[in-house]
Amino acid sequence: MRSLVLSFITLWALTFAMPAEEYSPLQTEQTFVYICTGEYAKAYHAYSDCRGLGNCRASIKKITKA
Repeated sequence: MRSLVLSFITLWALTFAMPAEEYSPLQTEQTFVYICTGEYAKAYHAYSDCRGLGNCRASIKKITKA
């Protein structure tokens, strides 16, 4: 029983420790994505710290997925 309570508390604490942009799309009304405005960019990224955005030589914009 004690381990179950500790697991619940840990899960609860981790939920509030996550930055808002890392919540799943089901938890937000609008889903934001990140795009590179470079000439050869062809994909959007779900997270601002995505490894693919590290290659962006132009600016990075946050927009709604719609």
